[in-house]
Amino acid sequence: MRATTVRKRSSNSPQEFRTFPAPSLTPPQVDRVGHADFAACDRIVTSNTTPAVDSVLDRNRSARHLLSTGPEFRMAVEIITRRSDAWTDLVAQRGLLWSEWCELWNSLGPSERDPATHPAWQTAWLATHHDPERDLRVFVCRDANRLLSVVPLEVVASGGQQPSLLAPADVPLEGASLATRRDTTPRVLELLLSTPIDDGPAPLMLEFERVDESLTLLEQGGPGCRIEQNGERSVIPIPENEADLWDRLGSNLRGNLRKAHNKWKRYPDARVDELTSPEEIRSALDRLAEVEARSWKAEHGTDLASDQPIRDFFAAALPQLASEGRSLAHVLFADGRDIGAQLSVKFGDELLVHKIAFDAEYKDCAPGNLLLKSVLEYAPQHGIRRVNLVTSLPWHQRWKPTPAATYRVQVFPVGFRGSLTRLRAVSARDRLRNWSLHLGLLPYLRALRDRLQRNRIAG
Repeated sequence: MRATTVRKRSSNSPQEFRTFPAPSLTPPQVDRVGHADFAACDRIVTSNTTPAVDSVLDRNRSARHLLSTGPEFRMAVEIITRRSDAWTDLVAQRGLLWSEWCELWNSLGPSERDPATHPAWQTAWLATHHDPERDLRVFVCRDANRLLSVVPLEVVASGGQQPSLLAPADVPLEGASLATRRDTTPRVLELLLSTPIDDGPAPLMLEFERVDESLTLLEQGGPGCRIEQNGERSVIPIPENEADLWDRLGSNLRGNLRKAHNKWKRYPDARVDELTSPEEIRSALDRLAEVEARSWKAEHGTDLASDQPIRDFFAAALPQLASEGRSLAHVLFADGRDIGAQLSVKFGDELLVHKIAFDAEYKDCAPGNLLLKSVLEYAPQHGIRRVNLVTSLPWHQRWKPTPAATYRVQVFPVGFRGSLTRLRAVSARDRLRNWSLHLGLLPYLRALRDRLQRNRIAG
């Protein structure tokens, strides 16, 4: 294996580039041995290609591609497209593949599973965001009968070039990584980059947006992996002792919360509803939509009533997650109606806050702050050690969050083709920065830039 080299900019830098060791794999040799009808059965049995099977392939547009890396190892990728019955079964959350996918995801460790890659989250998005102009497919990677990964990807090809595979990064996915075990990550990436698309060439590149800094993909991407920081999330760490949390947040915030709480409690019917069951979560989604209709979101057209696909997504995903004990809603009630609502999901010791809304008429009660206070009180009692606000907004700073970086990960094939594609993907400015880092010239170039700026101001 090649020697590992890691090249990092300072933590304050907006970008970070790394070089990783090559995966210890024999270069795969393509062995196109067959197709299969995904509508006919859940588990595919390899067979030689026949005209009859090819005609089924044309109707369902599903394909199976096998790679061989030696007599003891065999991997396969199954491509499922919208026109196949397998797609219908998957987005309906039924069938053997759905069960296998859930079993695989639940077996992964904390650094191996991204909440955005949960089967319920992914299939809800596939079911509700079906833009016909986008070529979305599901890539199912196996080692013999062992499921390695299920990866929804968009096939993008422009100007007659070879296609690229992009992980959908639309809201509310907020970026999706690769759900697979640490030891199989290089194999899955190699397999995806070696799979012909529509009997044509293999992809030029894989791209994942907004990958969290703690995930395995950042470590296991291989030598053709380019990593660039492209954002951050606000995360509130939760200490074991709840008193330590409020001490860290400071006296000013505690005082403001106390005043808001006292104003809210002036209403005799003031209460916070904590909801967790699938039926309660469905009700909470409706209650949140009603609150949003009386908030600034309705004025700006960003409420659920103005975005039916987003509402349909949450209606599909959250009850399913609630059946696994992963959904949570807090609804603030006062003066005979709901004045605030918040939807969250739980994964391990992390809670992610995805939706929050409050009635503008009751802004003196600071419903948004009271809802987040309810989450922070809930967290230590239920083993939560991180409250992830998913985005990074100015109002988050009053809660003194810890910034958690997210990255764009681009993976290229090993060899000349991948090197050329990587070169094209990196801007001239970034290439100059990388060479400057490599040669130790960056401090001198920065000093020269500062001197030119001072001369420009003085002149």
